[in-house]
Amino acid sequence: MSGIAFVSALSVKRMATRLLGLAVPLLLTACAVATDPADYQPPVQPTITINTIPNGADISIQGNYVGVSPLAVPAPDQYRSGEPWRIEVRLAGYEAKNVVMGNYHPPQDQVLTRMVESASMIYSAPVGTKTIPAYYTFPNRIDIKLYPLPGTQVPAAVAPAAAVPAGVQPAASAQPGQLAPPAFTPPATTYQAKRSYSNGDTYVGEFRAGQLNGKGVYQFANGNRYEGEFRDNHMQGNGTFTCANGKTILGPFNKLQPLGLVMKCD
Repeated sequence: MSGIAFVSALSVKRMATRLLGLAVPLLLTACAVATDPADYQPPVQPTITINTIPNGADISIQGNYVGVSPLAVPAPDQYRSGEPWRIEVRLAGYEAKNVVMGNYHPPQDQVLTRMVESASMIYSAPVGTKTIPAYYTFPNRIDIKLYPLPGTQVPAAVAPAAAVPAGVQPAASAQPGQLAPPAFTPPATTYQAKRSYSNGDTYVGEFRAGQLNGKGVYQFANGNRYEGEFRDNHMQGNGTFTCANGKTILGPFNKLQPLGLVMKCD
């Protein structure tokens, strides 16, 4: 009886070995199919669609010609950039249009902390601050309506252009080498914007390269106000400083830092 049991056990072992031998090639074949390069789909390049009404207009971004509307241009990383987009639109028979695209996010001060352990507790202690620079965010589409030049005859009804599917390349008429890369690096041009600070101060006026440059109005949280010229985040040039109590201080000013500025207002 023990001999029969031994033979049965041996048969079961041989059968298991055969099944394992068949399973291994099948498993390898399945893995080969799953990793077939033909099945790989590259990620879709995020784009921003620029559409005009009517379509067929020449589009330039930051002074670089990119094609004819409607078209999809590569979007910045995470749809954000340090500068807004300046979109220039031109179409024969219509008024040229300049559009500033981007939602402004003011700089933020982030408190840095570290964990400290004492004899009785573990707590978080501040060790400094980190300023998150201002940035602009963008939608994935913008529609720009154009208006005819005075005295120009245009069709009575112009249908809006259809949306451009994601991944569509700019029109072939774009000048070679003029298409901006996926992550735009805008030039240091002057533009109008508003900035709000964490301490309650606000500034409305001209910027260049992300700094206060040109003419603007700086409103302090304590009621003081400066209206005049700025240079590299400093009050420099002609301007008027008005204290909260009504006292007026006339410029010119020379490199006075707006943040934390102390003026003799009493």
